[in-house]
Amino acid sequence: MVQASTVDNMNASTARVATQPSGPIFSLADYEKASRHMIDEGVWHYIHGGAGDGITLARNRSAFDDIRLMPRVLAAGLPDMRCSLLESTLAAPILLAPLALQKLVHRDGELASVAAAMAQDCGFVLSTLTSSPMATVAHSAASASTKGATTPLWFQLYIQPDWQDTLSLIRRAEDLGFGALVITVDAPITGLRLAELRAGFSVPEHIQPVELAGMKAAPTSLEDLLAAAPGWHSIEAVCAATRLPVMLKGVLSPEDALKAKALGIAGVIVSNHGGRVLDGVPGTIECLPAVRAAVGPEMTVLLDGGVRRGSDIAKALCLGADAVLIGRPLMQALACEGALGVARMLKILKDELAMVMALLGAKRIKDLNRHCLWKQSCC
Repeated sequence: MVQASTVDNMNASTARVATQPSGPIFSLADYEKASRHMIDEGVWHYIHGGAGDGITLARNRSAFDDIRLMPRVLAAGLPDMRCSLLESTLAAPILLAPLALQKLVHRDGELASVAAAMAQDCGFVLSTLTSSPMATVAHSAASASTKGATTPLWFQLYIQPDWQDTLSLIRRAEDLGFGALVITVDAPITGLRLAELRAGFSVPEHIQPVELAGMKAAPTSLEDLLAAAPGWHSIEAVCAATRLPVMLKGVLSPEDALKAKALGIAGVIVSNHGGRVLDGVPGTIECLPAVRAAVGPEMTVLLDGGVRRGSDIAKALCLGADAVLIGRPLMQALACEGALGVARMLKILKDELAMVMALLGAKRIKDLNRHCLWKQSCC
């Protein structure tokens, strides 16, 4: 197990890493480049590939670049980046997304990632398809957390073909102290990921989704998959079965966000599954303003997809997000340096966000709004 001491006090300069895989690390892009040679070819394409022609995968990133910031002069100050989500507190509005089978890139897998997130006071969402037991991950989070901290530790739920299996996952999450359920709703079937298929990727026998052991397997045919796909009634059933707040991950449509709000859902995550399911949909940052406008200011709204810079986080918050989730960069940093890499990756984002806020004249998170954006690029 990764011990808290491994990633405690990771607040040193992010300019260089202790053990450099292929040169100094200054940004998340450096981790992507370094990890390319440290991850098996098939695994690389599984993690980084997008559905179809990769249009949505690319758009997640380019849509951020289309948005321009508007700096304010003579207003710089040390920003306070703290924020609250569902009665939890984060040092910055950043969570690690629920990525499956993290042991594919590092032997410590999810244990390293959650320890890094807790040490940096950033949130962590554990996937149903975790390659480390939920109980062990929860213990690692508790060991790494700062005394008295309420950093978010959430569980991402894939609704299972058998309701009793779904209920079992919910009860485990509740009993182990996870603070919320995040139901992924945008992947009733797997997207056509050609690079992954061409690379011949298959999950190794020694790395499996351990929490699904003994549960009923998902159907294999398209007809059976769609017949078993969850609907809004499934969401209502989960809400009725748990005492935890429930969020929906994979919402792009304002109409779907309004349905979720009407059901009493605590929040939505604007996401297109990293461009891995349906190709040709907009980038998530393009959908965010309409979702926020639909649900109003009181509902929690998060975003993932294409976040690679502190400036991306600032743009997302300006357009209505309460926080963002980081996906692929988690696996890249984990592959390079385990817990240290993930913690350093988060620190890079925090440092970049602080610099951007200072130059925008935003002293608190709530100061990040549309006034910080160049109007021609965001309206």
